[in-house]
Amino acid sequence: MDLQNASERRWFAHQVESYQKPPITPDDKKRIFELLTKSEVFDHFMGKKFAQVKRYGLEGAESMMVALDALFQTASKGMHLPPLCDICWILRHWKTALSDW
Repeated sequence: MDLQNASERRWFAHQVESYQKPPITPDDKKRIFELLTKSEVFDHFMGKKFAQVKRYGLEGAESMMVALDALFQTASKGMHLPPLCDICWILRHWKTALSDW
């Protein structure tokens, strides 16, 4: 990001560095584990069933599934979603948020 103003750079750095991730409950951990396990099993099935066909697996994008699941869970509850720029920021930093888990 290219911010010319020093005070804007300091503000942005403070906002990013002071991010407090919400705690993950045991039920959420179980749901995430089940989601990732199902996707891995499906990926292996597709690899065996269609071995000669080019396909695109998750390979490194597993955290995206968790982020999209959280997004869809929020939407299914009828809650208003944050603006698109906030969603993009969350998706970019999701891996960092889950790194300690």
